This record gives sequence, structure tokens and C-alpha cells, in this order.
Amino acid sequence: MTFDTQGCVVINKLNQNSDADSFTRRVSRSKALNGIVVIEDRGYTDGDRTIKAIPDALSISDANKIRYIAKTYSLINISTPDGFFSGVISSVSPVSGSLSITILIKEKLN
Repeated sequence: MTFDTQGCVVINKLNQNSDADSFTRRVSRSKALNGIVVIEDRGYTDGDRTIKAIPDALSISDANKIRYIAKTYSLINISTPDGFFSGVISSVSPVSGSLSITILIKEKLN
């Protein structure tokens, strides 16, 4: 792991269309021909989370840093009110003067 002075961005406020709190459980449902339903629940893991972040105010400099990080690093560290995570930026898209950033969480680090 390396430290990159160009690779740090602090986003203090997210747009209302962001989704940083949702999560899913590892659940599957199977239907049998006789009408019985089987639900298999394998629990929750932070690695199943996806964070969609749309910063409310993003400077051109920070937008360029986010693009740089997404293109340069396969794994990043993300700090949220829920904890400290490792993950990958899977997509970056321009949205109304900001960016929509999709982050796939790998694991919780703390």
C-alpha cells in the first residue's frame, strides 16, 4: 500500500440522491412445485454493500482527484459514519455539476 498526496478527497455533504446507508443480506428464495417456499439466509456482510455517493458541492480539483483515484487504484480506503472500509470505485459519472461515484465495499477495516 502506498500513500498518494493526490489521492485524498474529503466529501462532507452528500446529495439527497446518494445512497450510503443501504445494505442487503445474503438471502435466496426457492419455490417448489408443491407450493412450498424455501428461504436460505446466509447473513450479512459489509462486503455486500454498495455506496452511491453524489457530493453536494464538488470543486473541479476534487472531481479530477476522484477521476484520478478511480483510474489509478484498484482498492481504496473509505471512511463513513458507519466505519472504515476498503473497496473499489466501480464507476464515476457526471451528474448536474457533480459526480455520481459508485463504490463496491470489500470489507470493514475497523
